[in-house]
Amino acid sequence: MKPDNSRISAIRPDLFLIPAERPNSHAYLIKGTFKNILIDTGLASNFPHLEASLAEVGLKPKDIQMVILTHEHLDHIGGAGYFSESAVVAAHFLAANKISIGDEFVL
Repeated sequence: MKPDNSRISAIRPDLFLIPAERPNSHAYLIKGTFKNILIDTGLASNFPHLEASLAEVGLKPKDIQMVILTHEHLDHIGGAGYFSESAVVAAHFLAANKISIGDEFVL
């Protein structure tokens, strides 16, 4: 049973949901034997919540080897920069293009 103040929920062994704090998107963590994958990061302002959630399962941001961005909306990609030095950040090529050029319509 998780504590009331828990920030993360196990969906299956080694698959976790990190619920959003509004306004934000949920994130998902796949905790692997050799690599850890984070799916979406939420807003940059949500990073302290995300970092605390990772700590609940014994991880630090530097322990994430891959970040997968489901699409280019800011509430899904805003925190990706916190992982860029230690992880591969992956997105669909059209979304990646919008992110890299700073498309104001989607960001």
